[in-house]
Amino acid sequence: MIPSRISRAPEAGRPVLIALLAAGRGRRMLGRDKLRLRIHGQSLLQRLENTMSTVGLPMIVIDGCHRRKNGLPHVYNRAWRSGMGSSVALAARMALSLPIRPAALILLPADLVLLDTRLLPELIRIWREKPGSAVATAHHGLPGAPALFPPRDWRRLARLRGPEGARRLLRQSSMPVRLVDGDGRMHDIDTLQDLRLIREQLAPDHRQPVTKQLY
Repeated sequence: MIPSRISRAPEAGRPVLIALLAAGRGRRMLGRDKLRLRIHGQSLLQRLENTMSTVGLPMIVIDGCHRRKNGLPHVYNRAWRSGMGSSVALAARMALSLPIRPAALILLPADLVLLDTRLLPELIRIWREKPGSAVATAHHGLPGAPALFPPRDWRRLARLRGPEGARRLLRQSSMPVRLVDGDGRMHDIDTLQDLRLIREQLAPDHRQPVTKQLY
């Protein structure tokens, strides 16, 4: 299902589309669906939905190993076993296939929680200053996710395969990339230990910061 807000949008007001990359098995989670894991009564998917609602941008979910149903448009990645590259490629092909293309595409890994709600609007603001360049989140000075790609980059993304996502393209000298500082502005969940730390962080009486950060 394609978000109708995009396909009907006039060219001057096209929104940025967010692709939530959620096709993986969650091997280090012992095969459990990360997005169904709950933190104080709320699933990670619900938390991400709430975060995205504050940003006000359309979003699609790239599913694979785990099939989900909720209020968001879902696209099934049949090649999910091959790795993250296939999900990135599918998101890019979806953007290219829309009758009226989005203004840009943001790739957002699904295991990010405690995402600073100001980060995505900041990516868009930096991109609008120079629309021909990609904008990535810097982790210790290196470009990573979330990352925003203008339409000129989508065909390169659509050719990705295998376990590596868009990071390799972001770090190629031939691709102009602007950076937004991401250190300390998000956390990811790769293991059950990470989940425990996040639950402790979000407990009402907890005052210690989470120690594991993305990248």
